[in-house]
Amino acid sequence: MGALYEFHALTAAVRGARMDMEALALAGELKGNRAVACEGLFPLWEPGAVSLGEVRRWEGQVWRCCQAHDSAGQAGWEPGAAPALWAPYHATDPAFAKDFFQPTGAQDAYQKGEVCRFEGRVWRSLLDGNGYSPTDYPAGWEVVA
Repeated sequence: MGALYEFHALTAAVRGARMDMEALALAGELKGNRAVACEGLFPLWEPGAVSLGEVRRWEGQVWRCCQAHDSAGQAGWEPGAAPALWAPYHATDPAFAKDFFQPTGAQDAYQKGEVCRFEGRVWRSLLDGNGYSPTDYPAGWEVVA
């Protein structure tokens, strides 16, 4: 009975952590470091109805819904392909740096202090609204030691 109890306790703890993260996301209070660090708590993206602020994982990235929508039967509405619907979380802690994702607008641009992995290094944005890669605009980035 001990192992079964431990399993149920662990399941309850994970469920509680998931609910906490979802509540923070829906309240607009979930920040990049926490979202990326806890990405395993969020469901994988799949076609269907999504509300503003909901979080999904897709192709190694954590995404927040920017506009409520129903993607069932809609090709190209997945995170990373529909910038009007989804924006990636960017961390400020180099330990949680994700691969560079080319921003398409203000909703997914890198802000000052946010980090990414690019060409084998971790980079920190030096400006708000940074829509360029470290190669395209080197003055907007610094290598994190």
